[in-house]
Amino acid sequence: MTLPTTPLTPAQLPAPDAPAIRTDLFSLSTGVITITWPTDLGDATPEDVAAWLNLMSTKIGKVAKGKAPVSAIPDHAAPGAGHQAKR
Repeated sequence: MTLPTTPLTPAQLPAPDAPAIRTDLFSLSTGVITITWPTDLGDATPEDVAAWLNLMSTKIGKVAKGKAPVSAIPDHAAPGAGHQAKR
């Protein structure tokens, strides 16, 4: 048995001024679905978040049913994606 040569270090705590982050996990027999979000959503509304979650549900469902390969669905697909900021 080979032991690691790099010493293990404790997890680093976020800086006191870092934005608060929440994470939720959904455990499956084949892996874990993880969603991470900032507690302060800024300009996003609950409806924006719900629309994105619905889109992700559709995306995951298509891949799970074999109707779309993972590579066929862009990761950046989200409500408002593709819109460029006004200058």
